[in-house]
Amino acid sequence: MTTHERACVRLFTDAAFPRGYAWIFPLDDGDDAVRLNIGVGMLRSDSRRGHTVTDFLARFETRNPMLRRLAPTAVGRERPIGCHVGLGGWNLHAADDNVLRVGDAANLADPLTGDGIGNALRSGSLVADAIARSRDAAEAASRWRRSCAEHFGPEHRRALILRRLLQSTPAKNAAARLLRASAGARGRLHATLFGEAPYRALLLPDA
Repeated sequence: MTTHERACVRLFTDAAFPRGYAWIFPLDDGDDAVRLNIGVGMLRSDSRRGHTVTDFLARFETRNPMLRRLAPTAVGRERPIGCHVGLGGWNLHAADDNVLRVGDAANLADPLTGDGIGNALRSGSLVADAIARSRDAAEAASRWRRSCAEHFGPEHRRALILRRLLQSTPAKNAAARLLRASAGARGRLHATLFGEAPYRALLLPDA
């Protein structure tokens, strides 16, 4: 695999923020510089004095080995911007009367990775189909609830289980050892993180 054929993923863990998520995404590159999106996310229920998303970002910027190498070459920095990400839960609430919700409004972001773009686009297509196939608003809402539960419910529940299982440092270390020993497991994890395969693919045996 090369970076030209497929995006590369490197995973780092931090015991101080065991349920946090941080990222470094390239946005565009020009002749002289590459623009990066650097950010962090954490559960609101984990936030407390000295342990906020701002603290997490500062820690990520100073302790992450990749960012330490990049920092001396930076030519500019934008003001951090925060926003709520609607993570999926065990149960979905995608419709109320005549209001059909999609994407983050329906809390469809992956509860393990925080990724919401793929599910937002998919939910828009599915809700349009539900409306087109319905005779009235009540039928559209009912059809959308069933479609949403079928397409997103099982994956959200698997992601929530994985999030709980991988919270402790020993569990993360065990998972890292498994990934180091199995190229097949690394490939399956890569596919699930990028939405190319469902979480149940992680349980498939190596070929």
